[in-house]
Amino acid sequence: MNIFLLILLLALLTGFVFLFGKLKSEREFREKIRVEDALKHIYTSNKENIPATLNSIKGHQKISDQSALKIIKTLIDSKLAERKKNQLFLTEEGKKYALNIIKNHRLWERYLAEESGLDEEHWHKEAEKMEHKLTEKERRELRKKLGNPLRDPHGDAIPSEEEDDFEIAGEQLSEIETTGKYKVVHVEDEPHEIYKEILKLQIYPQMPVEVTGINENSVTIKTEHGTLAIPKSVATNISVAKVETELLEGLQKLDSLKVGESGIVVKLSERLRGVARRRLLDLGIIPGSKIKVMYENVSGNPRAYEIKNTLIALRNDIAEQIFVRKEENG
Repeated sequence: MNIFLLILLLALLTGFVFLFGKLKSEREFREKIRVEDALKHIYTSNKENIPATLNSIKGHQKISDQSALKIIKTLIDSKLAERKKNQLFLTEEGKKYALNIIKNHRLWERYLAEESGLDEEHWHKEAEKMEHKLTEKERRELRKKLGNPLRDPHGDAIPSEEEDDFEIAGEQLSEIETTGKYKVVHVEDEPHEIYKEILKLQIYPQMPVEVTGINENSVTIKTEHGTLAIPKSVATNISVAKVETELLEGLQKLDSLKVGESGIVVKLSERLRGVARRRLLDLGIIPGSKIKVMYENVSGNPRAYEIKNTLIALRNDIAEQIFVRKEENG
């Protein structure tokens, strides 16, 4: 055989083997994702006393009966789950596996919130990809890097490596029966469309709110941004806890001040996290500091402010997250 043809044949065979191996690896990873997503689904369902069944897995992952049956068989054969009266329950090993995936997800969301600058609307989707890739060693290193956080940016608990469970904080805003002062403790990020509505309302974990009205269709709350009537279909995804903290009155957003006006910084929005928050603190924008609007360009964005005898520039989307008490003589 011609040596050139032999080399060509060997190259083609090598390429085929490589391609076959790559496709096999990708298929196995997709199957791993489906199994792990099912584990999370069953874990959450068991915790909330909601039946986990073939149909619930099929609906959650939008897959066929055959695919759902294959996942269930894998879970049972691997002793990660067991079937009782047509419902699925995780074994102790299955609970541990599922909780590790949840830890991966919540830690990665915290990382994205603190370090990446990625818009919060995309945190959940990106974390859903990474939760299947992080090893235990990588998760431990990430946890240490982030300072062993207790909660993700949505308010969900991040269990420690030693913990085998987590609490669900607060009660749904849609279910409360009495008006009064509350604190937002959790914002659910699924389904995505409702989460986007909550972001538009500028509601975040740790935000103080005052419930002023409740009816069969909505809950009316007062926040630092104004008064909102929230449909109960949206309020279901917001959890709150009763508090005695007074809602701060008479505050303005920094971007509402006019050139020449000044104010005393009272607080930064709970929405400001990570790099953006640290930058403002480094600039001296902390509670009690005085800040004055000095200049603005033709478009009005960004604007120049004076703080501690230093001139700084802030975009309006950042300035609107700084709450001040206007100085009347400012």
